[in-house]
Amino acid sequence: MLPFSYELLCGDTVITIEGGAPLLRGVANRRQLEETVGTLRSLDVNYLYPGHGRPILAKRPPENASVEW
Repeated sequence: MLPFSYELLCGDTVITIEGGAPLLRGVANRRQLEETVGTLRSLDVNYLYPGHGRPILAKRPPENASVEW
């Protein structure tokens, strides 16, 4: 049995929009958001539970996320 579940629980930084696509929401500090995006995209996640919207079951859903500055 693997020690990881490949699940990621997110706060309001990640939401799902119509159609189920993940959206990373901008904050005042653009550099911090770019660092967050890079970190999320590097994770091996299959289940993404956003702060708002429907959960996403996919291979590495943060890789396809849109970013709202």
